[in-house]
This record gives sequence, structure tokens and C-alpha cells, in this order.
Amino acid sequence: MLITVLEELFERTDGVIMVSILGMDGLPIERVIRPKEECPVFEEELLSAEYSTLFKNVASTNVDIGLKDTREVIVATDEAMVVINRINEDFLVVSLLSAEGNLGRARYENRKAAIKLQGHL
Repeated sequence: MLITVLEELFERTDGVIMVSILGMDGLPIERVIRPKEECPVFEEELLSAEYSTLFKNVASTNVDIGLKDTREVIVATDEAMVVINRINEDFLVVSLLSAEGNLGRARYENRKAAIKLQGHL
């Protein structure tokens, strides 16, 4: 079930490099990734660990300032974009896209995947 949801997200999003389900501890549960020769070089394990920490920090800050629970965090760099959606208290769905990727579609598909995965994690 988990891999099927990720594969659907992967297939429907232009410019996607990797999609992953992460625990809040930064450990990947499941992932789909383009072959190494088709994507830019990036540190897969570091991305998982650091972006789960980033999400927790943003979520904590939002609660502290009264903005309630965080559902989504987007990071855009010169070379890539990262879309992170909370599935539940323990898990995230993360998409890494090229800078030319379709951010709107990634946001939509990530949110859809997070909703589908809620009852399975």
C-alpha cells in the first residue's frame, strides 16, 4: 500500500526526483527515487534527517506563535524544491523536485498522498 501511494505521486508529478515517507526521527520508511544517472547528486540520508528536523522546528515555532499545527513546508533552492506534508504525528511525505519541476502539482499530490496514508501508518 505505501509504495503504491508513493509510485502514484511519483508518476503524476513532473520533475520529481524522489518521494519518501519519513518518520519524524528522519528514518525513511519507504521511497521511490529516479536512477542516479537521471538525477542530480544529493545526500539522500542527510536530506531525510535534516528535513524531518526542519519540519519539527517549523511546527514547534508555529505552535509557539499561535498558528496551530503545521501541515506543509516548502523549501526552494536554486537547484531543487522540497515539499513536506505531515501524514500524522509520527510520519511525513516528502517530495524532492528539480528546480523546473511542477510545484503546484507536487503540493497537490503530496497532500493527497498524506491523506491516503493517514489510516495506514
